[in-house]
Amino acid sequence: MKDGGPVPGEPGGVPLTRGSKDDANRDKACPRSLPRPPGDLDSCDEYPFNSTGEGAASEKGVSCRMIDKAQNSKGGTELNLFYQNPPRPEDRQPRRSRGEGRPVLHPDHR
Repeated sequence: MKDGGPVPGEPGGVPLTRGSKDDANRDKACPRSLPRPPGDLDSCDEYPFNSTGEGAASEKGVSCRMIDKAQNSKGGTELNLFYQNPPRPEDRQPRRSRGEGRPVLHPDHR
């Protein structure tokens, strides 16, 4: 983060919301010019997720790392399932990650 504050979605940060700038977020966090190492760790994974309003294009801070493509794809599938099947209405409140690296999205922003 530019100001040294918390990254969106983490404790003390703003909750993540469902965005619509997937390509812009992905291109900013993981541009094609980013070197890809040889081998299995060749898929760029970004946080906040490219599907959030707080993704890399929002300039609110981003982290990226090369990971296994199959694992990255599985994570994306799980996130899409969350968007399709949000928690019950009584659970709909702004959410932040619980510090274990698993951010929780606000279900009203799918």
